[in-house]
Formats: sequence, C-alpha cells, structure tokens
Amino acid sequence: MPSLAIALERHAPDSDTPLLSPAQLGGLVTVIALLHLTASYSFLLFHTLIEIFRIVVLGGIFVLAWNSRRWSENNFLLILGISAIFVAGLAVLHTLSYKGLDLFPGYDANLPTQLWIAFRYLESASFLFAALSIRRSDSPHGLLAAYTLLTVTLGLAVFAGYFPDCFIEGQGLTDFKVGSEFVIIGLFALSLGVLLARRAHFERSVLALIVGAIVFATLSEFAFTRYIGVFDYANEVGHYLLLVSTYLLYRAMLVTGIAAPFDLLFRHLKQNEAELESKVIERTRALREAQALNAAFLDNSPSVIYLLDTRCRYTLANAAFERMVNRPREQILGRSAFDLWPAEIAAELEHNNRKVLASSKPMQLTELVSAGTDTRLFESVHFPLFDDSGKVVGAGGIATDITERRLADERYGLMIRTSMDAFVLIDSTARILEVNDAACTLSGYSREQLLALSVDDLEAGMDMQGVHATLARVHREGAVRFDSAWRCHNGELRDIEVSIKCLNHIVDPRFFCFIRDITERKRALLRIDYLAHHDVLTGLPNKLLFQQQFEQALAPAAGAPCGCALAYLDLDNFKVVNDTLGHVLGDNLLRQVAGRLQRLLGERDTVCRVSGDEFLLLLGDVSDDAPVRAFAERVLATLAQPINIDGHELSGTASLGLVMYPRDGRDFDTLYKKADTAMFQAKAAGRNTFRFFDEAMHAEALARLHLLAELRGALERDELHVHYQPQVDLATGTLTGAEALLRWQRADGQMIPPSRFIPLAEDSGLIVPIGTWVLREACRQAASWQRQGLPPMVMAVNLSAVQFRRPDLLATVADALAQAGLPATGLELELTESLLIDDAEAALETARRLKGLGLHLSIDDFGTGYSSLSYLKRFAVDKLKIDQSFVREMERDADSATLVRTIVQMAHNLGLKTIAEGVEDASVIEHLHRLECDQAQGYHLARPMPAAAFEAWVSARAAPRETA
Repeated sequence: MPSLAIALERHAPDSDTPLLSPAQLGGLVTVIALLHLTASYSFLLFHTLIEIFRIVVLGGIFVLAWNSRRWSENNFLLILGISAIFVAGLAVLHTLSYKGLDLFPGYDANLPTQLWIAFRYLESASFLFAALSIRRSDSPHGLLAAYTLLTVTLGLAVFAGYFPDCFIEGQGLTDFKVGSEFVIIGLFALSLGVLLARRAHFERSVLALIVGAIVFATLSEFAFTRYIGVFDYANEVGHYLLLVSTYLLYRAMLVTGIAAPFDLLFRHLKQNEAELESKVIERTRALREAQALNAAFLDNSPSVIYLLDTRCRYTLANAAFERMVNRPREQILGRSAFDLWPAEIAAELEHNNRKVLASSKPMQLTELVSAGTDTRLFESVHFPLFDDSGKVVGAGGIATDITERRLADERYGLMIRTSMDAFVLIDSTARILEVNDAACTLSGYSREQLLALSVDDLEAGMDMQGVHATLARVHREGAVRFDSAWRCHNGELRDIEVSIKCLNHIVDPRFFCFIRDITERKRALLRIDYLAHHDVLTGLPNKLLFQQQFEQALAPAAGAPCGCALAYLDLDNFKVVNDTLGHVLGDNLLRQVAGRLQRLLGERDTVCRVSGDEFLLLLGDVSDDAPVRAFAERVLATLAQPINIDGHELSGTASLGLVMYPRDGRDFDTLYKKADTAMFQAKAAGRNTFRFFDEAMHAEALARLHLLAELRGALERDELHVHYQPQVDLATGTLTGAEALLRWQRADGQMIPPSRFIPLAEDSGLIVPIGTWVLREACRQAASWQRQGLPPMVMAVNLSAVQFRRPDLLATVADALAQAGLPATGLELELTESLLIDDAEAALETARRLKGLGLHLSIDDFGTGYSSLSYLKRFAVDKLKIDQSFVREMERDADSATLVRTIVQMAHNLGLKTIAEGVEDASVIEHLHRLECDQAQGYHLARPMPAAAFEAWVSARAAPRETA
C-alpha cells in the first residue's frame, strides 16, 4: 500500500513505460500453462500453489502499508494494506481446509467454500471501503482492531456452524454461495465505479493495474458460480482468473511501491551527499561551540568540578575549585588532596575518591571542607570514569556549597518550631507529615498521634471532599487563606484561620499550613455583632436589625391583601427625668419601658430602640387603622401606669407617629420618615397621644425644600464655614490632629444644625461641591498651620458615600493636596462602615487608590454598623473612630465599656489606632486611658471652633508648657 501512496503522489515510474512487458505477459501465460499441467496431475497441489501465491502477495501488501503509515497520508492504501493481512489469514484457513489435505477432520468440502465466501466478502468490501475513504484519515490501530473483530467473527461463525452452507457434496454449490458470488461481483463493480470516478487521485498506469485486478477478480467470481465439484473445470478457470488478478495487484502495489522509493532515493543521492558534506562542516563548527560551551560551563559553574586519575592526582579543576583552595590551576593539576588541604580533611577526601575507584560506583555524600580559616559544607557526588573497554581510568566529583542553605533550613526550622501559630506539613492526600509544638498545643494531641492522622481527622469545618477540593485549589493558585474549625483531642471545637501554601515537591506536592486559633476573636466578633445589632442599654434590636426584620416582614405582606404598620414612639419629657433624677435612673426607666413594650407585642410584632428615648414598633398582619389605633391606645395606657424605680414612682407618657404599609409607603426609609413626621405632629398636639400620617404633614417637607433652596446658594454667599475640633493623644496629652466640621450660618445670623442640612445635601447631591470645598479648605488650612509652625497634626475630613462613589474622587483629593501644598501624610479621610460594605470590590479598589496617595483612612462611628473584621483586613484602614454613643455611656453601662475595650483590643491586634469621640467629662478620659485608647476628641477637650480660635487654643495650651 505504501507503493500506492507513491503512485498517488506522482512518484511512480513514467506512465509511458509499460508496466507489463511482453516478457512478463509471456511469463504469466507460461505459469498458467504449467499450473494447468499441475491441475491435471493434482488439483489439490494446483489449488495450494495459487493460494500460497495470493497469501504471500497479500502479506507483502500489509507489511508495506503498515511500515509506511507514519509518512503516507493515503487512506486508500492504509485500508487495503490492513485488510490484506486478514484476507490472507482467512485464505490460509481456506487453503488448509481444502478437500484432500484432511487437516480439519470431520469437515467436508463445505468448510473451505464457506471460508472462501467469507474472505471474498471481506476483500470486496475492503476495496469499496478504501475507494470511498480516499479523502478521509482513519486511525491505523482503529482499523486494525475493527478488522480483527470482523475476521474473528467470520471465522467463529464458519467453524461454529452459524455460517450458511455453501457447498453440498454430490449437489454442488448452494443458492447462498451462488448469490454471495453475485453480491461480491456487485461490490467489486461498485469499487470499480468509485475508483474511476476518483481517478484523478491515481497515476494512470497504477490505476490501470488496479482496475485490471478488480475486473479479473470479478470474472473469477462468475466462474466460481458455475462449478459443481471442487475439482471441476469451472473452479480451475476461476483460479486462473484469480491468479491474474493477484498478479496485477502485485504489480500495482509491491513492484511499483518498491521501485518508486528506490528510484527517488538514487535520484537524490548526489544532492544528499552535498548536504551531508555541508552538515559535517556545520556539525564540526557546532562541536567546537559545544566545547567552548562546556569550558564556559565548567568555569562559570558555582559548583566545584574536578577529575582525578587512578593515583588520585587532579587532572581537571574548574574556576570554583581554584577559588575554594585559593590557588591557580597550575598549582592544582598533578597534585593530590594532601598537597591542598590539611591532613585530616585530605585523608577523608582521598578515602572517598579511592572508594569510588575501588567500587566503580558513584557515591553521594556531605563533606566538610576547610578553605583557609572558613569551613564550608558541601553536597558532593563522586563518580568513576571509564574508558571504551569499561576499565576505570579515574574519578570525578561535583561539589555544591550548601552551607548557607543548611543554615537557612536550620533557621527556618527554628522559626517553625518556635512559632506561636500551629504549623502542619501535609501531602496531597491530606496526610500529616510534620507538626510543631504549637500544633500539639492547639489540637491536644502529641506529635506522634498527629503524625498518625490526616487533616480529615481534625477538620470540623468541611468534609473529606471539601478538604481535597481545597488542596486542589491551593495547588492551582499557589496559596489560599480561609477560616475553618478543628476538632481537638478532648472533643472541643476551636475556630481557626488557615494559611496554606503549595510547594511543588519532586514526587508529590507538599502543603505548608499555618494555623492560628481565632476562637476568642470569633467570640469577640459575635459579641461585637450582637452589640452592633442591639441596644446595649435595653437589649432590644437597634435600628439596623429592626430594618432587616421589617424588610423580612414586608415579603409576605407585599403579596397578600393585608399589610403592616410602623409606629415611631418618643417618650415625653424624658430629658427632665435625666436632668432631675440622673442618667442612672433614666436608664432604668428606659429598660422598664422597653420591657413593657415587649409584653404588648404579638408573634409577628417587634420593637427596637432607635436612640435616646425613641423606639420603633412593627405591627404585622394589620389591614386597616382600627387595630393600630387600639394598639396605640394600649401603649399609652401601659406607659401611663406608675413605675417604681429606686423609690421614685414615675409615670410616663409618649407621642406616637403611625404609618401604614403599603398605604403610606412601600419601603422602610419612606415609612420611617413619615412616621417621624407623624410623631412630631403628635408632639405638637400636646404629647401623650398618637397621630396617623396624612398628606397635611407635607408642610414640614415643604420647609425642608425651602431649606434646600437656601442651601444651594449658601456656598456662593460665603455662608458655609469650616470649624476644627482638636484630637488629642491620651498618653501624652499632645495635639495629634483636627477634624474639619462643616457649619452653616445664614445671612440673618441663624446657625443651621448640621443634622438638618447635611442630610439635605446628601439627598440632593449638593454634598459633592460642598464636600470638595471642605476638603480643599481643610487642606489649605492644614498647610497654612504647618507653615506657621503649629505642632504637627493630621487633618481629618469626612467623606460622604456620594463623594466616595464618584469616579473623580482620586483626582479631587490629589488636586486638593497639590493646590494646598499639603503632604498626603497630613490628611486623613473618614469613611463609614456601610460605605465599605456596599459594593465591596469597587470600594476596595477606591480605598487602595486613596492609600496609594499616601494619606490615612479611618472608620467613623465604628461599632454602629456592620463592624466586620473582614473589611478591616482587606481595606487596610489606619484608625477606628469609636462612636460617641458608646463613649458617653461607658461610665454608666458595663456593656458599653466592654464594647469599647473590645474595639480597642481588636484594633491594636490588627495594628490600628483608635480615637474616641464625644468625650464630655474627665472620668471618661481616665477610663479611656486605662483601656489604652490612643486618642480622643470631644467637648471636654475642646468644642469645634473657627481656624483663628483654633490657633489661639493651640497657643494657650503651649503657653503654660513654655512657662514651665
């Protein structure tokens, strides 16, 4: 078949040269005549000779096709070549089972006839398949497997008796045999038609031979339909035609296939000879380059490389060897180790070299070698040198200085052993290979017990599949950090933070795991989370948690005909209680009120303390005003009942604002604002009453619009001013910074509280130009104070959520710093917790870019929002500002003090500073100092003041010290 590939590629002999010469035709006729004489003498011998010829030709075609499959892309050739060996196999069985040989006892002339039909079916079908598959590319092994299966199936069918009878002694051919011959004729005819249709793929002379082989094979089939006995004349003629077909196939495949490659080979012999000569020159040059490369390798290798003869005299030494002994090469070659090193070291080195010479085997070991006053540790390989006959003619060595690496390993091992974090080395199956003392302490297991376990035995945060999935992720990404839990020896579960790094080992990856016990931190976080979502005084949910519960309640209400109600409750004249009886009694009163409100609630109702003496109540499953009105009356009646606190009998009243969902709004903020408006209407109505929200209450909203209209021109009218509140170091009492606070004084002299106009500015977007002005003014003032020689300080400026989310924020901050000439380290931007949580990825990118300028970031009102450690670690803030609501109640409320202490400790553990705001008396200062809070600000230290007053305040503080 490879020969056909050559023919198809137009490498066959010239088509004008006849492939069957007169001599070849004469020889073929002579062979047929001799075979005829043989047939008249012994038909069995005649049949055997023809079949052997076919088998040899088919075997040769297979060998040629199989060995050329790697370079021949002709699918026709591949299919015919592979099928040929299986046709030959069935032909062998057919020949051996022929009547007269008696090699298969118990079988008559039907068996060879069945085998004949089987392999002729296989042969004709293969011709058709090959002709149809010229343009395809089939797998040689796939074809081999398919033909093996098909041939074995045919053979088993014949010998097992499943193949239809083809010849009956005394009757001749069966109808199946005759019909099969005509089917085979049809297959050959189809093959011939397809080949002629695709004749462009073949050399003309080769195509003629293949067509001739198919034609004679077809004619032979006609002859094989006519005989009655296996030795009659029709059978003999059929075999002559088959012989001619085989001869033509032999000429087309084998002769052409063998002649063409050799013709091509000799045709390019001279060309190859010239190319060979060129390659010799090129390889000679490459050899010289390789020799130069080897010399460069030896001289530039950091490892010591040397060769010795059988007397242990040095015959080669590289530059590293020269540096080690501090001698030139001329003073090394021809000398022994005793000429270069002290006797003790030389004896050890020569012993190792002679051991290699004696054993004729390489040896790897670690050696201590002195070089002057320095002793170095080498990892050495000693190896024998052999001549062509295998005789040892010397030895060599390569020694790598591992002194620094060994020291580094020892230092690293010491670091691991003494680390306060647990260290565990595991393999890819999570089996534990090594641990340190901290791992034993954390788990409660001994080192021996841990080395007998796997991570699956300790891991409580994920199952075995999760462990292996995590290791696969680490192997892909290189390193991973996550939180989980360990099950200790005593059954206790400990929360852990795991950092895993994958090191690709030679055989199997290894995973370095550093494990930190974060159980106490998690408990503190849970406590912080509780305190962040609950009122520390009453234990009620705070506004954040209440809003979440409210939104959950809206989910069923939104799709049902019923709704819910929101009540805003404010205690009347509570300030009088605080001012006359003290905050402690006032706090007790708030707890009593909270308890009474809770007892009034139904299953789907909830209550929270917003702040001070204000509460929010949620009433679920109400569809009209009547049940809400009844509930409000019960609240007022309950609060009116006397309350005895520390011998004081008090009775409270309250004002309630009521709104209905969905009538008055479909979201919490809308309902909250309207309930607040309604509550103020109840206050205005004389207190101790309630009011439902109605549209008449929009008057207040109109007032807000009027205020907003005035605010729009306030900046242009120079009505906005920046006041500065000092920030003081609690340890030293020195000034550390100032917070820039916006104030609005209208042209008529009226001061508008920030709590009124700043929300308006944020809602309307005015906060952007106003915030930019504040930022520039604060930077300008801070730079001016630096130039005036005021003490070094950091200027803190609040950033609203609207400003933080603007794409030009970075440019705005950079421009403000540049215009003022203020170093970035002199500016601190205060952010809210919720600002970092919302759209965390975008916030993280903005925070990183701000930090890239070199300025400081702090979290304002920390503890009132999410208080999540995850964003503190990710956003790399510098300072936490503890909310004043906790600071003011520290002296009266243990939970507030605990929360402040927890925040300070957590911040210090994370490397952050803390500042307490709202400090209003000296006792709080003392308490904060004991808790090691870093800084403070508040009215007790100084109120917010204009720049000139701030300068005077700084001078007044400095004057006593200068006098002292």
